[in-house]
Amino acid sequence: MLRRIVTLSLIALLSGPMALAQQPKSAGIVLDAFKTAPAAVDAMSQDTRKGFGQKLANELYAILSRVGSPTGQTGGPANATHADAVPQVKKLIDAQALLQRATEGYAFTKTSFPPSDIDNFEISDMHVTHPRSNLLVLRYKVKAPDSSQIDRKTIMSGDARPEMTVLLWNRTARQWRIVSSANFNTPIAQICGQAAPDASKKPRGDGAGNATDLDIAKRQIQRLQTLIEHDDLRQIVHEEIQVQYAGGAGFTGSRDVLARHAPTASKAVNSDFQVRRNGDVLVVRFNNTVKDHIVDQVAYSEVKLPRLVTLLRGPDAQWKVIAFAGFTFPKAIPAGTACVKPTVR
Repeated sequence: MLRRIVTLSLIALLSGPMALAQQPKSAGIVLDAFKTAPAAVDAMSQDTRKGFGQKLANELYAILSRVGSPTGQTGGPANATHADAVPQVKKLIDAQALLQRATEGYAFTKTSFPPSDIDNFEISDMHVTHPRSNLLVLRYKVKAPDSSQIDRKTIMSGDARPEMTVLLWNRTARQWRIVSSANFNTPIAQICGQAAPDASKKPRGDGAGNATDLDIAKRQIQRLQTLIEHDDLRQIVHEEIQVQYAGGAGFTGSRDVLARHAPTASKAVNSDFQVRRNGDVLVVRFNNTVKDHIVDQVAYSEVKLPRLVTLLRGPDAQWKVIAFAGFTFPKAIPAGTACVKPTVR
């Protein structure tokens, strides 16, 4: 079914955010915001930058919406509508990125990341921070009815769910690229006749990362945990930090984070580290294993909680957190849920 393509001039972009976008699978590739240089972003007011973040998220999801089956159909392969759909998504991802979803006990890399089948989408509740000229952190909600994870053969929730994306300017490509991504959407049904892969086994080739960077990552995460326990987060929290939790709570800026933080005595053990680094940007994914924990009103003797943390090294050589994503354990489809028949034609 043919849908109207919404386009924005620069004047319309700067006048305010766009709340709703509908993209047919035949939509062309438009990267106005992704090609906007850091100098232009530096000059924006806070309100204008929020509108710019909205445009970035809409462009990202417009590219994602080209992946998979034709609009209104479910169960087809990734490049069913466009042969270049997945490669075009990969062009928006940094070579050193880590991307965490709520459905796995590991993060994907640029090579292994499997884009979902997205039809219509709505971006809302945009928050934008700007830790450095070449860095942006976007925290927002996405409502994508009829979306599915092609690799896991699952239908995803159509409710508005949080997402956080860190973008790094690539000087060679002259565009913004995703260096870390936290997607909190959860599955609601399996596609009939299609079994999902093991959510605990990361793709072959997605190793832990460089040994030196891994050592830095472990020391910084331990430092973060110690500072949380001693209520001294100012030492490691960047002024432009964003925080998002699976339960929906999210915070923007160090003032907001520090005001809401309470010291917590923790016996958690950190494990299963993955780390990637691009210059002064370090992306760390790990499991925070805690005992006697309650998730969704259910008590567990022990549970692994995935974390995705992005750190920036400042001029003083100190690492500070610019993005923190706290997941619960990998989400599965509720027991007894009927499968959904594929509708691809």
